[in-house]
Amino acid sequence: MVDNKQNHTIDPALEHLAAFNKVALGVSQDIQALRKKTIFNDGVFDVKTKALMAMICGINERCEPCLTYYVLERVVPLFWSITLTIDRINLID
Repeated sequence: MVDNKQNHTIDPALEHLAAFNKVALGVSQDIQALRKKTIFNDGVFDVKTKALMAMICGINERCEPCLTYYVLERVVPLFWSITLTIDRINLID
C-alpha cells in the first residue's frame, strides 16, 4: 500500500498534498478515500480488473505518477504474493 513517504517518490508535487488538503477543506483526502473505496474493493468488477483499467487510463493519459501509484498499490503486492506462494510450494516439494 502506498504511504505518504512514497507519495513524494511518485510525484514531488504530492509532498504539498497535506497543505493543499487544508486549503481545500479536506476535498483531496475525500477523493483519495473514494478512489480507494471504489477501485480497491470488489464490486461489479474485481479489484485486479479495476486496478488494471486504472493503469490503462494512466498510460493513455501519459500520467507517469498515476501509473506508478497503481503499480505500487496493486502490482507489487500481487507480485510478492505470487512469489511467496511459489516459494511455499517449492518448500512442500
